[in-house]
Amino acid sequence: TWPPHPSHPHDDRRGYILNLYIDPAYRRRGLARDLMQQAQSELTRRGLAYAVLHATSNGRKLYEKIGWAATSEMALPLVFDGMPA
Repeated sequence: TWPPHPSHPHDDRRGYILNLYIDPAYRRRGLARDLMQQAQSELTRRGLAYAVLHATSNGRKLYEKIGWAATSEMALPLVFDGMPA
C-alpha cells in the first residue's frame, strides 16, 4: 500500500514495474512493448488505477509511446556506516 496521492487520492494501491530488461541482442523486436502490454493487462486485472516505474534513457521513448508520462520524482542516495544504502 501507498499513501494517497493527487493522481489517485482515494486508492492506497499502486502498480510498480521493476527491472524490465531486454538483452541487447534481442532489442528492437517488440519484446519490451509486449512485456509492458502484459504487465498493464495484469495491473488492470488487479483493479489498479495507477502505476509507476523508473525509466532509463533507453526505455523512456517506449514508455512514452505507450502512454506513460514523466513525473517530478527525485532521489537521494544515502550512506550508512560508510557504505552505500
